[in-house]
Amino acid sequence: MAGEEPMRFKDFIITESTKGPAAWKKYYSKAPVVTLIKNTSKIFNDKGETDSIPKNAEVEIQLVKKYPSKGQVPFKYKGKTYTTHVDNISKPHMDAKTIGKISSLTANSFLKGAPTGTFEWAGEKFPGFFFKSENELQNLVHKNLMSLDVIEQIPSLQQTLEEFFSGDYSEILWGEEVDKKVKKKFGIYFGELLVGLAYLKKAKKLFKGSTENFWPSSKVKYFVIPSSSSTKTIDSLIVLENGLQIPISSKFGVGAAASFIGNVVSLAAQMPFDFKSPVLRSLEKRLEKGMSQRNIVWETVIHDFLNLKLDADKLYKDSMTVVKKKGEPSDDLELLLKKVDKHKWTDKAYSDQIKNTLPDSLSNLFVREITFQIENDKKALDEVLKVLGVKDFYQVSLDEPSWIQENGKTLFKVVSSKTPKVVLDPSKGGNNLERKSGWLSYRLK
Repeated sequence: MAGEEPMRFKDFIITESTKGPAAWKKYYSKAPVVTLIKNTSKIFNDKGETDSIPKNAEVEIQLVKKYPSKGQVPFKYKGKTYTTHVDNISKPHMDAKTIGKISSLTANSFLKGAPTGTFEWAGEKFPGFFFKSENELQNLVHKNLMSLDVIEQIPSLQQTLEEFFSGDYSEILWGEEVDKKVKKKFGIYFGELLVGLAYLKKAKKLFKGSTENFWPSSKVKYFVIPSSSSTKTIDSLIVLENGLQIPISSKFGVGAAASFIGNVVSLAAQMPFDFKSPVLRSLEKRLEKGMSQRNIVWETVIHDFLNLKLDADKLYKDSMTVVKKKGEPSDDLELLLKKVDKHKWTDKAYSDQIKNTLPDSLSNLFVREITFQIENDKKALDEVLKVLGVKDFYQVSLDEPSWIQENGKTLFKVVSSKTPKVVLDPSKGGNNLERKSGWLSYRLK
């Protein structure tokens, strides 16, 4: 091809070093994929006759093991077979089934066969996965990731990940065909391990923010991933040779908030910490009774804010019955709805929506009211900071906008629990009462 203009395949340039199978596999998987017709000229049917297909029509690319002769690629549209030049076809996008398979991955998908042990943190012992070096962690994650069936079927994603592992972790070149949901999923679960990979590599340029004591002079002995969910507030731990520890709470984006009740209130109960704030004291009292987060939220508002001594769990179940069976509310639920309608909420809700969108409407409303009470009580906020500061840790957030762009960048934002601003996220539903509640969560800023 010397002296010739390189042939463009969408944004990817096929040159002397990337022609043939290498270029073809960059975009076409082993299994048939769906893509779009972007140019309707020079399309031929199975008889070799010129034919027409609407622009942007969804077509299925047939299984092709090597780059087709003269760039002509076969595809199917509405059950019929056609051919056209690769320049007329957009890069394939992931189908819903593939996205679903990747979205089902968890952190454990990457940790099969990891060395195990126990570590001590905050006076307690916990089980975990132990890694002595970047190579040990990278080799295991790489092996587990590349052996997954869903990854094996997408050579373009395989190549993206291979290039990422062979570099300095600063860039991940997703390309156009990788769905945003997939990028986010990798950000959430693979991001927890990426913190360790980047830290063990001493890639300091990837970490911004409160990093003053984040890089001590002592060498790293282990990077530890807890295998138990009972290690409140932390997702990983850097253990240094001098015995010091750097606990890390990993997040993906600013929206990756942690459970306020499960972490802050639970930590206070374990210490124990004597809350002076009435609303925090109420949350802690109900947590110590073993109540679920939902019941804690419902009972706190119903008993303490609305002054109704009704069974919160029964009211929630009654509201579910009203929605599912389209029946009438029980007497207690009717009383609650009337009280809710008359109550002067600090966060105004749409009263006509509440009955039609039970139980989520009440859940959102209750969570937002508790959030407002905490955020407007300086004593409560000071107590939250004291609880978080007792167990010194770093919140390390993988920046979502940088990660999910086509040419993704790795950027970690670091916040120390010693000097944070606590931001409470009232719910995942925003102002829409129909959306699911987040059961009161928080993040450090």
